Amino acid sequence: MGLDSIQERVGEGPCVDAARSEEFVRCNDFRTDPRWPVFGPAAVDAGVLSSMSFRLYTEDETIGALNLFALTENAFSDEDEELGTVLAIHAAVALYAANKTEQFKSGLASRDTIGQAKGMLMERYGIDAVQAFDLISRLSQNENIPVAALAAELVTRGSDPAAARDLR
Repeated sequence: MGLDSIQERVGEGPCVDAARSEEFVRCNDFRTDPRWPVFGPAAVDAGVLSSMSFRLYTEDETIGALNLFALTENAFSDEDEELGTVLAIHAAVALYAANKTEQFKSGLASRDTIGQAKGMLMERYGIDAVQAFDLISRLSQNENIPVAALAAELVTRGSDPAAARDLR
């Protein structure tokens, strides 16, 4: 089992501390550091004696943490901390950009699917775009299903009139 998995499972460790409350966490020797009574011995058992963890965050949220582990005690210097901070900033920016790109792509796909569903309802019921969206929105609220998920279901069911006859 990986050290990150162990920290997640036991709810303690330098990564957990960095992600939750500290911008930076250094452990010079897991054999003598009392902060993580479960994770510390697990790290030593894995052959890891020191670490540095950096919170990856944006102005709005914590994205995660960057962890550097070493097989020797006192492996990291103040210069390593500075370099790690720069690396963590770059990693946070890259993760943030990737997340925003994924959200954008997902939003475009949802918008396209909603447009397809609206078009199907417009054709089937002879209604305009506003009425079709109102119909989808109303059904979404009544059934407690997100609009995008409902639209995807309508598109998936396609032209089966029996599947959509009770939408009004």
